[in-house]
Amino acid sequence: DNEVFLENARMYYAKLEMVEDLMDVLDKDKICKLAVFDEVDAENNAFELLEKYNKNLMVCLSGHNWVDLMNPGVNKGEAIKILQENYNISYDETMAFGDYLNDYEMMQSCKYSYAMENAHPKLKEICNYRTKSNDDDGVVHAIKEHFEL
Repeated sequence: DNEVFLENARMYYAKLEMVEDLMDVLDKDKICKLAVFDEVDAENNAFELLEKYNKNLMVCLSGHNWVDLMNPGVNKGEAIKILQENYNISYDETMAFGDYLNDYEMMQSCKYSYAMENAHPKLKEICNYRTKSNDDDGVVHAIKEHFEL
């Protein structure tokens, strides 16, 4: 159902363009990520089907309904490491918040790794801290608590 997809996609992507054939956009845009939407359950459907491409692509569960496919080594953790290096920020000075497995490497790149209450169980396992859910302003709560504001 296109409407269900569009409603979900608009939560994450500001600019959407519907195309009949992905090959039509290859000449005009560089593709950095392919996000696959599974209306039912991405972890048990689309992810299982796409996981076989893990040799050539990074296949990552990024939400209940989403699986991301990216070039190997492209992840939020690598982006954090670049920022740490460019701005002379240490692991011990870094805080990040996440809720799904596309945040996994990012959580490993910082001391203050917070899993949201509504986070995927595998992400909760590796985070050093927990906070309230996204819907309950968990990020604001954790920052205020950490800095005693």
